Amino acid sequence: MNSYNPSSGVYSILATPKIILSEPALLSFQWKNPAGGAAEIFIAGKDGQRISLKNSGMTGVTEWQLVEINLSDYTNDTVTIFFKGISNCGYNDAYLYLDDVKVEALPSCMKPTDLAVVDGSITTSSVQLGWTAGLNETAWSV
Repeated sequence: MNSYNPSSGVYSILATPKIILSEPALLSFQWKNPAGGAAEIFIAGKDGQRISLKNSGMTGVTEWQLVEINLSDYTNDTVTIFFKGISNCGYNDAYLYLDDVKVEALPSCMKPTDLAVVDGSITTSSVQLGWTAGLNETAWSV
């Protein structure tokens, strides 16, 4: 996706076909935006109103980054997802790279990730562990 324009603020939009979300789902994609133009991800339901799903941390990303967005709020709706790239007035900017774009049903029990020992929690008889469960929840155990 190339959103280059010699004027700042001009944008390009890439849209998915309509997607029927009959169960809770997850949007995931690989992303990078090395040249520095801004970007935003929107979703629109049957009424066509676009709602921002992500608009921060999307500028100047030089390495591939996995983005995951929970679409559970849109279960039983038909949606279109929009990827918007905004130029920032330059001859080498706003090239937006997308790969591996998927909308998949959320598993009923998501695999925990980022298992780690909580700093300073190790004693002779206990330890506190932390992990991410699902997309954003942090769970702790002693």
